[in-house]
Amino acid sequence: MASVKKFKGSKYWYACFNGMNGKRYQKSTKETSKAKALKIALEWEDIVRRKVSAQYLIKKNQEIASIAWGRVQKDICVKDYADAYINRKRGGEVEESTWHNYRITLNEFISYLGERGSASLSAVTSDDISGFRDMVAARTSNNNANKKLKHLRIFFRDAEDRGMLICNNAKSVKSLKKEDSVRRPFTIKELRLLMKVADNEWKGMILAGVYTGQRLGDIAKLCWRHIDMEKRELRSVSSKTNRVVLLPIADSLYQWILAQDCKSVNSPLFPRSYKAIEGNRRRIGTLSNRFHDLMVNAGIISESKFQGVGRYGKREKSEISFHCLRHTATSMLKEAGVPESVVRDIIGHESVAISRHYTHVSEDSKRKALELMPDLK
Repeated sequence: MASVKKFKGSKYWYACFNGMNGKRYQKSTKETSKAKALKIALEWEDIVRRKVSAQYLIKKNQEIASIAWGRVQKDICVKDYADAYINRKRGGEVEESTWHNYRITLNEFISYLGERGSASLSAVTSDDISGFRDMVAARTSNNNANKKLKHLRIFFRDAEDRGMLICNNAKSVKSLKKEDSVRRPFTIKELRLLMKVADNEWKGMILAGVYTGQRLGDIAKLCWRHIDMEKRELRSVSSKTNRVVLLPIADSLYQWILAQDCKSVNSPLFPRSYKAIEGNRRRIGTLSNRFHDLMVNAGIISESKFQGVGRYGKREKSEISFHCLRHTATSMLKEAGVPESVVRDIIGHESVAISRHYTHVSEDSKRKALELMPDLK
């Protein structure tokens, strides 16, 4: 028989009842009234004895939550709301690359839930979300798991804001500890080995990476309209930060551009790389893999091994990747004695201490800085 009791120092009554395993449970009712607490205790015991369905419990929790928050929760399954959410996001709310990442994460999460992907949004627990996070971390990395967790938090917050969810369990799921970075800059010797085995387009990509410090996706999307050959300047917009990039073109990169055939102002500077990401919803994984193979061919790294089995194998971390060309550009500029403010303006790093709002870096200063960098030829 259910009963209630008070513990010393607590103002609340605790419900005492037997579980299906015969174990006696004690749980706070959050009630200061003994009569109300006893009523709750009897109801909990009744639920346990009758082995009621999970759907009944969800409905009961919804009723309690609607009384507490003063609004009724609408019922929709995870998959249906995910489909609606993805369609809405593709309508222009976010960049296409961001939309694609959201879609992948939600599809993976629904697959992880299995049959419960057709259950109500309110049936998703914090354990479901943390379990998915841990699965991704085991297969890839903590950083990737945290990125997908962020996608889920945004998804469930959207459902909460639209009245589809009263209790957002994603809020209580913590991010995993960030993994220490093993990245490093390339050496001049390594860069020259890369240039030796690279075809013409990859030579241009590498030169652009070193002498502009821009990201792989932004370099691959460069078109001739972004190049002012008369002023020897590159003007584009960073896809990650929306920052306008205006940079002098270093001589080594300028000479490579001069040797290329410009069909029109809208034609890409790197046609194959441009096609690879535009034809694959702007994903750069294909290009990253191609650059990885290039490093293997140059003898800079050995063929990566995979931990695990099949498609869920986890590739061992490498110290260098295309992104490390940004680190390389930063290191080269600093080693040449270029001021911190000029380095940040060229590479595009943001800082609380140094802001473009307060610090203006002239094009002449940036041109002189780039001239101090070593020639990869």
